Amino acid sequence: MNELVKVIDVDVPHSLIEEQGRNMYAGKLLELQVKTNMGKEQMMALSSEEMVNNYLISQKKTIVDGVKQILACAEIFKMEKLQYSEEELKQEIENAEAGFKQFNQEYDKERVVEQAKELLEGAKVLDWLVENTDITYKTV
Repeated sequence: MNELVKVIDVDVPHSLIEEQGRNMYAGKLLELQVKTNMGKEQMMALSSEEMVNNYLISQKKTIVDGVKQILACAEIFKMEKLQYSEEELKQEIENAEAGFKQFNQEYDKERVVEQAKELLEGAKVLDWLVENTDITYKTV
């Protein structure tokens, strides 16, 4: 996936960077809450606009690379006419929702569906790349 970032030439809109960054930050907070049983007050403090903005600034390259990966996968998925089944999508959505429910977290159903589609597209693209590309190692 990192190699895709190197070959994709696209100017990533600020809105996509912000959306992806906020989603990444929310995911990290969720992981932290699960690992540490963090209280609601601590979560609120870490969810402040200042903390989120600091994350967006400090992780901009990582966020941009993530958006580029998503865009590259979407393009390959479309160009190669790859597909996933409705059953695969349904299962991915159910798994994501179960994770949120397990930790009593609120979630946006539409965003869960969107992320499930992105994950499935990425998986199909990686499978396709493995099957259809040759890797050549160069010695330096």
